[in-house]
Amino acid sequence: MCKINDGRSVFSCAVIVGLAWMLGAPAAALEESPPAAPAIIESAGILNVRDFGAVGDGVTDDTAAIQAALSQGLDGHRLVYVPNGTYLVSDSLRWHRKGYNLEQVNGWGAFLQLQGQSRDGTVIKLKDHAPGFTDPTQPRALVATGSRGYHGNKKYRNGEGNEAFGNHIRHLTLDVGAGNAGAIGLDYQVSNCGALRDVAIVAGPDSGFVGISLLRRDNGPGVIAQVSVTGFAIGLRAEQQICQMVLEQVHMTGQRERAIDAGNAVLALRRVSIRGAMPTAIRLGGLGHVTLLESSIVNEAGTGAAAIEAPVSAVLVAVHVTTEGFASAVRQGDQAQAAPMPKVWLSHRAVGEGAYQDSLLREPEETPAVPAYTEDDVVWVDKFMGVGASWMDLSDPNTDTALLEEAFQTGNSVVCLPWGNLRLNRTVTVPAHVRWIIGYGAGLTAVGALKNDRGPLLRFAGGTDGDVTILDRVATGGAGCVVSHADARSVVLRDVLGFSGGVYTAEAGAGRLFIDDVSGGGYQLQPSQSVYARNWDAEGAHAGYASIFAPAAQVWCLGYKIEGDSCALELTKGSTAVMLGGLLYTFGPSKRPAFVSSDSTLVASFANACFVEGGHYSTFLREGQVDVISDDMLDSRGVGKQAALLVHGAE
Repeated sequence: MCKINDGRSVFSCAVIVGLAWMLGAPAAALEESPPAAPAIIESAGILNVRDFGAVGDGVTDDTAAIQAALSQGLDGHRLVYVPNGTYLVSDSLRWHRKGYNLEQVNGWGAFLQLQGQSRDGTVIKLKDHAPGFTDPTQPRALVATGSRGYHGNKKYRNGEGNEAFGNHIRHLTLDVGAGNAGAIGLDYQVSNCGALRDVAIVAGPDSGFVGISLLRRDNGPGVIAQVSVTGFAIGLRAEQQICQMVLEQVHMTGQRERAIDAGNAVLALRRVSIRGAMPTAIRLGGLGHVTLLESSIVNEAGTGAAAIEAPVSAVLVAVHVTTEGFASAVRQGDQAQAAPMPKVWLSHRAVGEGAYQDSLLREPEETPAVPAYTEDDVVWVDKFMGVGASWMDLSDPNTDTALLEEAFQTGNSVVCLPWGNLRLNRTVTVPAHVRWIIGYGAGLTAVGALKNDRGPLLRFAGGTDGDVTILDRVATGGAGCVVSHADARSVVLRDVLGFSGGVYTAEAGAGRLFIDDVSGGGYQLQPSQSVYARNWDAEGAHAGYASIFAPAAQVWCLGYKIEGDSCALELTKGSTAVMLGGLLYTFGPSKRPAFVSSDSTLVASFANACFVEGGHYSTFLREGQVDVISDDMLDSRGVGKQAALLVHGAE
């Protein structure tokens, strides 16, 4: 362990290995949970359920203790930690506090994380035959996240809404037990940035109604990755047309009715495996929009009707999908597609001109995993032993810039940021030896000169193309740009909640960029740069600019969202972009096009959701000054529009 002394405080170092999930590995890697032996320092601001009276012996009722920890951390960017053990509960655990903000949200909130020590070692288990969980006509959640409601005071009552920011759940098992036919494993509400990672959701025989519910209004976008759902009548259920979620490396086994009920949602799925004895594995609603990549669906009884069922109005894009044990692979209306499926299958025609097969079949690079490290490689920037402890207190004239700089200069490869808002008054350079910057309810906010200059919070410089640095689980604000990428290393932005004016700017020679659950607009790429993204919520670009500007770059994205009057992506000078599973959420006619592509190749699938007549984009693709694809060339989706594929440019 190492220590730093800045003249005011001493910083201890420890490692939380339980947060080292392996993204980008083959789906089979889900069978092994990442190792976990966390050593948490008290001053990190983490709320340990044991400190609230939880026992975890599988006998004691720990409901009140866990709920007390969740309630204390609500809306506070806090992390509630659950050490290994079996925690028996008899009631729902909710992102909720009695008496809290009753007028606006009826006690619900967000900005809260729930994390176990390990997926298999930390089990939250519902008592068998628990009162209130036995009736599937009145389903009830074991765990339910929530939303704030400050934007317009919508007076949400049940945790619904589009302010469910920063809701993360990791490294644990949710078990709804036996005899609970009305139990929902997780009722997950998330907005813009939030992830369910390395989680098992389990139901006993004939128990469990839905594994993961996404039914509440204004849900998404978010990420569900390295998750298994075992049992239940339905594995995952969604509904609303602006619900958007990315699923990657998800295993669903033993569902009695369906694995996925997509409803009218926009779902982007990759490396999903489904196995069971159900008549239909995936069902879409009339406005459903599903992208399914590199996935397998197996009916073990060999008596399934159709692996995927969809009405003629729903959109399905299937690439490298295999089915087994069904009479047909896809049934859409009266038409059936027999197995084996073609490598690329579209429910609707592609709109535009150009080839698209090779673009869709080209597999992306996987997000780099957390590098190997030991406890001696880790340094904590311990704000509580330094200046100030309030997450939102920006008035103190002292800043935390020197604390962060000193941590980066120790030579340690892993830098941990505790709960609190680190206030920076100048750009901090991230050297190449820093491989992982991870926050536990941490914020990075520009103040003083840095805020006035709209400079970047962090600048990655001095690295080579063999280096990788991961910026993980932080919220940001106050700056014109969060990250300036000035070297050839690969940069991973994961679970970054951006409230800044822009998120990312690449300087000449910038290396690869990996986006994994990031919100905030404003991306300036460099020629020859490669970008691989999952849940790219690029809303919030400056007026007059595209949310993503890509000159001669290569972009691949699974799940993206643009909100309001913005151009999603501008491609120039020979760029190539594959953008799949997008939600373009507009509120009225836009003078800007959805996409601009000049001398470039674009392959995009998306749903343009709106709730007023004529509120969708009127131009979906512009080349130079010429509108190439207009709204009347696309299929309708309610009062909005949609495209199984929009194609422009030759391969």
